[in-house]
Amino acid sequence: MKTLDHSLSEPAHNLASDEILLDEVNGEQREPVLRFWEPTRHFAVVGYGNSIERECDIKAYSCLRIPILR
Repeated sequence: MKTLDHSLSEPAHNLASDEILLDEVNGEQREPVLRFWEPTRHFAVVGYGNSIERECDIKAYSCLRIPILR
């Protein structure tokens, strides 16, 4: 397994990069990779199977300017 230590500037870009890597590994286009990245700001990630309204205090996150991502 390869490792990759690479952080992008936006949390959404890091999540998108992880999804691309996962799709490529699942499609056998790439060998498995363990990616490390460090965010530059706070954010929340809610899985597609969960409800943002149930998992997050949307008003508080908005006031604190914390993005909620999937």
